Amino acid sequence: MTLAELTLPSPRVVLIGSCVTIVCAWLVLDFAVRDPETILFGFIALGSDFLVRNLTSGRFTDVYWPVVVGVKLFFCVLFFFIPAFGLQRLGRERLSPNAVSLLTFGWLLFYLATLTFLFNLRLLFRLL
Repeated sequence: MTLAELTLPSPRVVLIGSCVTIVCAWLVLDFAVRDPETILFGFIALGSDFLVRNLTSGRFTDVYWPVVVGVKLFFCVLFFFIPAFGLQRLGRERLSPNAVSLLTFGWLLFYLATLTFLFNLRLLFRLL
């Protein structure tokens, strides 16, 4: 089987489906794990909490935790979407739609890996 024989969804469908997958994965990780294990997870989780606490107050953040979760979801999707959209724009000019979909799917797998196990946060703390 070659890439030409492989039939994948359109790049737009892959991008939208990937964003939904990122949201579902983030919610599972945030509610089940709740301990930032990777640099990307920690950056999104701690950065969102820091942003909401500084824009409102600590008490607001503690009471209205769905606001913090919403900000985390926004940043998680944003950090995935901007590179994925850029890859699609660059790939659209030079690659077939199947190759662009495969490229987006590859970015999804790498992003999920950086959220879950790549780039361990504890190693960064040891270096500091």
